[in-house]
Amino acid sequence: MRYRGVGPFPRLSQLIVLTTAVLLVLPSALDAQRRRGIRESGRDASRAGFWGSVGVGMGAQSFRFAGDEGFGPVLYQPTAALALGGTINSSFRVGAEGQAWINAMGSDVESMASAMLIAQWYPIKTAGVFLKGGAGIGRTGLDRADGTSSADIGFATTLGVGAELRMGGTMFMVPSITWVYHVYQNPGEAAYRARVVNFGLALLFQG
Repeated sequence: MRYRGVGPFPRLSQLIVLTTAVLLVLPSALDAQRRRGIRESGRDASRAGFWGSVGVGMGAQSFRFAGDEGFGPVLYQPTAALALGGTINSSFRVGAEGQAWINAMGSDVESMASAMLIAQWYPIKTAGVFLKGGAGIGRTGLDRADGTSSADIGFATTLGVGAELRMGGTMFMVPSITWVYHVYQNPGEAAYRARVVNFGLALLFQG
């Protein structure tokens, strides 16, 4: 295995369920906060109200263990992402995002997944180009066909750049390049880092 640590950590499916629960609860929380800050950015602005996106991509993943001079070989595999949030004003969106890099090895699945709170800043209010940042929980592991798994849980962060391209109405196509970085430090084991540089394409809907 290219990762360290085996123990009673959540499987990928459990992390996905947790992320989905956060995404389902978030709209109600944002609605409760609408009068205190989450609001439509303006009648003439393209960014307004609640938003959600579903995306896929190709991610270049690699590891770096304690003592290594640099990151190891890169492995390209598919990625998937799901996000939901609200618009503060024409310059900012906020939300929660779940994303995963997935390497299917026969009936076993190696993955690097994360659940994060994110913010997107649009430096030009009338344009769709944005910078994204976020932080949360990361998981790297192997889920086997027999139901067993080995995984590590750590800190996850992300930075990215993208653009919202209007397709019509309230639907946007969003190409992006995102850097995802995980930090793992398990007692008694070597610390390591994992990263994915993701080239993604998403569909965004806003209310």
